[in-house]
Amino acid sequence: RRAGRVAEKAGDPDAMLAAWQAVAADAPGDAEAARQCDRALDRLTRAMREDVAAGREDDALRRARTALAAEPDNRRAAQVIRDLTRARVTALRAALKADDADAAEACARALLDVDAESPDALLALARRSEARRNQAEAAAWYARLAAVSPDDVKAALKLAKLHRNLRNPAEAARWARRVLELNPDNAEAQSIAGMVAEAA
Repeated sequence: RRAGRVAEKAGDPDAMLAAWQAVAADAPGDAEAARQCDRALDRLTRAMREDVAAGREDDALRRARTALAAEPDNRRAAQVIRDLTRARVTALRAALKADDADAAEACARALLDVDAESPDALLALARRSEARRNQAEAAAWYARLAAVSPDDVKAALKLAKLHRNLRNPAEAARWARRVLELNPDNAEAQSIAGMVAEAA
């Protein structure tokens, strides 16, 4: 309780919420703790909106996640995350259009901070790794992309080729088979599958 009051006086809604949540967890029926948790959450949401207005995106994102953890149906926090995601997708696409590889990589990583399953970000980072000729890293990014978009023929084909080049025949064959499940007439996947079978 003391920690919650100290945090409130200090104007720290994050610490205030954490302190009162700890009290509420220790005393589930405590009406004051529940009321203080609600007050702390309101202050946290207000601080999150101030962060957005001031351009402090990382602080806004951290607070939005804290708010959603405390209150999963917090619409303001969910909207902040949606807005940040949209803004970062736009920034990534602008960097790609400008052919600025360093900016695109930075934007892609920033986007993954908001949305760890963003196909735009995963594809951009996979291509960046390919451009650096780091095939193992590219394969890891494409694998994440394929997990998010399992019907993406291009990602599966890239994985088949990369694993062939990395001399991982079992993985090359697996991804070639996946391509053929999605597109039975894909000549490149047929070729990779045939080469792997011959080498076995």
